[in-house]
Amino acid sequence: MRYAEVMAAFSLIILLVVFAIIVATYVLTAVGIYGMAKKKDIENAWLAWIPIANYYILGKVIGPAKIDKIEINNTEVVLPLAQLAVFGISVMPVIKIIATPLNIIFSACVVYTLYKMYHEEVSIPMIIIWTLFTPIFLFTLRDKEAIRAANEDVSSNSQQYNSQDPMNM
Repeated sequence: MRYAEVMAAFSLIILLVVFAIIVATYVLTAVGIYGMAKKKDIENAWLAWIPIANYYILGKVIGPAKIDKIEINNTEVVLPLAQLAVFGISVMPVIKIIATPLNIIFSACVVYTLYKMYHEEVSIPMIIIWTLFTPIFLFTLRDKEAIRAANEDVSSNSQQYNSQDPMNM
């Protein structure tokens, strides 16, 4: 085989692996959001399979949210609009430099809110890990029952949460 043929075959293998990872993360995310929506009897849960619309369903799962002192009442509208805004901004290279970290912070807040809804303990290392592995996180939550609402103040439940909840300092 020639060098060019070996490189083409290697590139094709890498492309197929990347494609498989993209498909796997898409399916895990969709199944996770769909499962949580079905568990909460949300209409049109099938929208979890459509990009951007899945953020609408995720917003319905979260419901009204409270992040520190900021209250978001229409989470199902805010999440897809934020993603559309980031997508629109991403075509402008200079602004993309600012938008990318903001999107990461926004995504971490969404994951934090979900994590707070479904788990007793909340810690910064877990939020960082779950932000990196969001599709797996959403997939694991599909059959769980939420233990509190997204806008419920965790600090009123137990003193234990205050020391682990970075948003309620």
